[in-house]
Amino acid sequence: MTPLRRQKLIRVVYASVAADNLSAEALRDVAVVSARNNAAEKLTGVLLHTPDTFIQVLEGEERTLLATLERIDRDPRHHDLKILLDQVITERRFPDWAMGGYEIDASALPAELRPAAVLPPEVRAISGATPLAAQIEQAPPNAVLDFLERFYLIQTRAWPLV
Repeated sequence: MTPLRRQKLIRVVYASVAADNLSAEALRDVAVVSARNNAAEKLTGVLLHTPDTFIQVLEGEERTLLATLERIDRDPRHHDLKILLDQVITERRFPDWAMGGYEIDASALPAELRPAAVLPPEVRAISGATPLAAQIEQAPPNAVLDFLERFYLIQTRAWPLV
């Protein structure tokens, strides 16, 4: 008998710079379409959006997740996508969400959840004019993953997902 080949389960975290002036409708479209596609492809994760940045963690079978990531990279609603973490995993940290989406205003968050509270000092020192994506790139990957998981767990101002 030929041995079965199993897909590796992987987790990828990325940050990208959001296109200027994305409308609320465009953001809802991202959330709705992503939720539908991710559920069909058995991908889980969470997506955060600030006025200048997308940060996302995706978990799923390697082949499917990498194909999805290529599609995401081509999306004109953002640019400069940088992979922050790429790891083989044995279990998901976001098992119940095909797509958790959040629109965040860092200044409105409790102090312990603001990016400055979870990122290392050398990142916090970067000018506030620098897009959050550029700041996040310099953070330890696990700090970014923990940051995303905090949002997942407390569910702040969730986008309405259909």
